[in-house]
Amino acid sequence: MGDPGRRRKRTTRRRRSHRSKGILSEMISAPAATSAGKAIVSGIVGGFLVNQIVKLIMPDQKPLTKGLLIAGLSFITGTVLKMPNVAAGMAGVGILTAVQPATLSENFLSQDELDMLPPVLSENYLSAAGSPSSYLESLNY
Repeated sequence: MGDPGRRRKRTTRRRRSHRSKGILSEMISAPAATSAGKAIVSGIVGGFLVNQIVKLIMPDQKPLTKGLLIAGLSFITGTVLKMPNVAAGMAGVGILTAVQPATLSENFLSQDELDMLPPVLSENYLSAAGSPSSYLESLNY
């Protein structure tokens, strides 16, 4: 073969330069983004379905009753149908339905109490005055 006294010269390995990825690409992978997207869409579907059910089947029920029925439906959807993301969307709408009347709205105040509010808080005043700045100008502010 070759000369026994001669050694073959070693080839040097080339080092590959490693370009660092961005922080966001290290935190989020394609399968994780796909999974999150599917969960979000499932929740939207569940919320939309239960909203339609409430409008069609239970229009005259009290809000608390609607919320409890929706909670039961979401539990059944999550356990029996094995669709936890759809059930989560349904439960979210159920809680919103049960709590929504308790939030501050025009229905919360009686008409007499609404009439006692300052004119600035009245929608009719703002539309007649044009803008809040015209109200401040009328006060010589």
